Amino acid sequence: MAIILSKIFAGIMSVVITLSGMFPALFGGKEFIDPSQGDVNAFRGLSFSGIGEAAVIGDYEAFMEHFYAEEKEEVYKSFFEESNLVVIPVTLSSPVCKVFVESAAVKGDTVFVSYSVVRDGCIGLTVMSADVILIAVDKDVTEVVATEKKVAVPFCVHKSAFSFDV
Repeated sequence: MAIILSKIFAGIMSVVITLSGMFPALFGGKEFIDPSQGDVNAFRGLSFSGIGEAAVIGDYEAFMEHFYAEEKEEVYKSFFEESNLVVIPVTLSSPVCKVFVESAAVKGDTVFVSYSVVRDGCIGLTVMSADVILIAVDKDVTEVVATEKKVAVPFCVHKSAFSFDV
């Protein structure tokens, strides 16, 4: 009986999830951004300054004020004509920490971002470092709400120089 109920529940949930993706207004009005599609990126080593908390950058001049990227000037100018850039700086306690964006959703003029900072079991220096999460959004998005979750796992979550793909 439990197996039959779990199969029925799984069928119902697959329909609900499919409909929520097709008709976001029926399910809270959020338009979800898929982190695996390239619109969401976490960068390490990207040169930025003056950004202490999550913000939305809406023009090229503000972007150049915080980021050092003159070599790609034309690309960034054309980007800001039709999009805004959500910037979320993440301070890491060690370079072995990793940032994973779990979800990003737009509701009205606000983007809601949930991400995890994972401290794995690898040994590394205890040196403060930073990552930055960049999300391309529509021009009408002007606010960002970011939620961070800290996770510690007893194993490595990245490839080492000695790992092999099978």
